[in-house]
Amino acid sequence: MLHRTVFATSLLLAGTLAFSHVACSQANPAKLLAPSRGDVYAGVLGNGSNPDGMSISYNGGVDFNFLRWLAANAEVGIAPVSIYNGTNTFVVTDFLVGPRVFLTLSRYPKFAPYADVLIGGENLNNTRQDHSPPNANGTHFAVSIDGGVELRLIKHLAIRGQAGYLRNSTTSNFTSPPSSLSGGRIRGGGFLVYRF
Repeated sequence: MLHRTVFATSLLLAGTLAFSHVACSQANPAKLLAPSRGDVYAGVLGNGSNPDGMSISYNGGVDFNFLRWLAANAEVGIAPVSIYNGTNTFVVTDFLVGPRVFLTLSRYPKFAPYADVLIGGENLNNTRQDHSPPNANGTHFAVSIDGGVELRLIKHLAIRGQAGYLRNSTTSNFTSPPSSLSGGRIRGGGFLVYRF
């Protein structure tokens, strides 16, 4: 099911890119460069397996632009996780805020590289209560460093490719003896962006 979701999302992004190529080539570069008040975005990120069983997360967020090159970002990611062949399941939720910096390339107005440093928390929520040892629900500190490129298709529509690293400090009692999930994971994927 998850693989089908990733495949469908990839097709959607590829189709959007192909459909918008002609419009991009005819678009006024000045309009593409025009600063917006911000944007909302949603997409899928592939995650390194930390905690075990994590493969993808569904992420979305919002940017509020203070300057053409500087935005305040807030992002939420939700990842359903299954371990021990589905006998234990839980949900990992990340909520992060921080600055995002964009680089506008006057010669290539469609492309806008960006980077961010976000801080916040990561919540681990056990969805089953019938295993031993008991659940390890809790919220812990998290920080991420990400970078990517935004491709502006038309005035209000863009796509992003992004990769980064998220560090967490979550501990778990899902295993016996209890083990630590403290560490980090590499993540990368794509977003569909609406600029307003």
